[in-house]
Amino acid sequence: MRSVLLALVVALAIVSSQASAMEFAVHPNAASMPNVAAILATGEVEEGDTDRLAALILSLPAKPTRAIYLASPGGSLFEGMRLGRLFKMARIKTVVEGGQVCASGRIPTLGALA
Repeated sequence: MRSVLLALVVALAIVSSQASAMEFAVHPNAASMPNVAAILATGEVEEGDTDRLAALILSLPAKPTRAIYLASPGGSLFEGMRLGRLFKMARIKTVVEGGQVCASGRIPTLGALA
């Protein structure tokens, strides 16, 4: 019984950590921005987010401008720095829309310093 309970706790911890990772999607208003590859990023910054974002960017049609709309409570400092470097190298503009919060607001700055 104790091992079943332990397995359940471990499973819940894994599911909880996966559920909080940053989610990436094409911005809901992307159709109104024909020259912008607009991506919405929500959730906590977790290890692996940079790789998943890079894969999404490569799958999108090429457009003159790339922008990522951030809404995040924060998360991994290391992964935030990796995201910042990706934003700098790929010339991705960062935006925090009105009414949203980005506790990882230093992501673009950290990337510029790396």
